[in-house]
Amino acid sequence: MKAPEGLGAAARGAYKRAQRAVMDQEDPDRLLDSLARYASAVDLADRARREWRKLGAPLTITHPNGITSTHPLVNVMRDSEKDAARYGEALGLKPGRVAHRGPDPVATMVADIGPSPAAKLRQVK
Repeated sequence: MKAPEGLGAAARGAYKRAQRAVMDQEDPDRLLDSLARYASAVDLADRARREWRKLGAPLTITHPNGITSTHPLVNVMRDSEKDAARYGEALGLKPGRVAHRGPDPVATMVADIGPSPAAKLRQVK
C-alpha cells in the first residue's frame, strides 16, 4: 500500500510504521480507512506545528473586540494529535511502557509516630 498523496515527511514515516503494525494483524483490510485517517491527522498536526513555530509559538491571540483566547493553531495541534492517538489506538499502535529510571517513586511518607487517634479510640471501646 502506498501512502496517500500530499502527506509531509513526518506523516509518510508515521504511515509506514503504522502500515507495518497493521500488516501483522489478522485482517488488515478493515483498518485501511483508519490508517489513512491516522496519517492525515499526523500530517495536519505536523503542518500546524511548523506554521505555529514560524509565528513564534504564540499560545494566545487577542481578537479585535479585546477578548483573548487560545491561538487557533494550538487548537488544531491539540485536536489533530488527539485524533492521531485515537486512530493509532484503533490500529494497535499503543506505545510501550517506558522503563522508569532512578529511585522508586514514593507517593506517601511513612511516619513512625505510633497508632492513629482512631486506632487509639478503637482500643478503648
